Order: sequence, then structure tokens, then C-alpha cells
Amino acid sequence: MVVDVGGRRTMEVEPRLPGSRPPEEARVVNATTHPVPPTPVPRDDRDVRFAWACLMGAPIAFVLAFVLGEGISTVMGVEEGATPAVWVAVLVLLLAVALFAVPTVLVWRFANRARALGDNRARVPAIVLTVLAVAFVGVNLLSGVLALLFGPA
Repeated sequence: MVVDVGGRRTMEVEPRLPGSRPPEEARVVNATTHPVPPTPVPRDDRDVRFAWACLMGAPIAFVLAFVLGEGISTVMGVEEGATPAVWVAVLVLLLAVALFAVPTVLVWRFANRARALGDNRARVPAIVLTVLAVAFVGVNLLSGVLALLFGPA
């Protein structure tokens, strides 16, 4: 409600406790009755930065998945150049995919959090890493199927 006090129009604000914040809809009105613009809220881009950091985790996950796959194959007794048993190939593929999925899940978590705050910039690393993860699974699955069908190269 606008009240005329001493020839000036001001906004009457309900009393509040000391240290409490004014309500969101309350605006201070100056002598010429022009509202004072609200202070812009700084944009928190922490989730966007975390999404890009998760994208940087993809090469690390790729190397670890390769080392894990080779290590499990060696422990299971598969010799160099030999075709592994189907269950060994499936085990290696599942573990490598699970390892490679960690940064993908994290990047989507941060992208969704950023989108909920109105920032769509985190979609770029999420889409890039998803394409990389699908390509990683596809190449490994295709090479495993071809090795089982036609034997080792």
C-alpha cells in the first residue's frame, strides 16, 4: 500500500523482526514513485563446471576400463591373441561399461541440477559424454560379437 508521508509517496511495509529479510514482493519506492530495480542474483555455475569436470573423467575411465578388461582376461587365463570364453567376454564388457558409466551418470546429474536452476550450458558435456559412452559400448560389443563369430583376427 502506498502512503503519502510529508508530500512524498512511500510504500508502507509490514513490521518485521530485526534481522529478518523483507518479503520478496516488497519494493522500495523513491520520491518519484519509480521502483528501485532488484539486485541481480549472481549466477551459480558450479554444476556446469562439475559437468565439464566429469567430461574430463572420460579418458581416465577409458584407460581404467581397458586395464580392468585386460587384467580380468589375464586372471581368467585367456592367452594373448586367443578368443575368450563367452562368459569372460561378457564379464569384461559389463565391468568396463559399469566403470565407464560412472562419469556419464555424474555428468547427467550435474546437467539436470543446472537445468533445474535455469542453466542449460551443462547439456553440452552431458551429450558429448553420452555419445562417447554409447560409442564405447558399441565398439566393444561389436568387436566381441565379431570375434565370437569369426574367430580372432
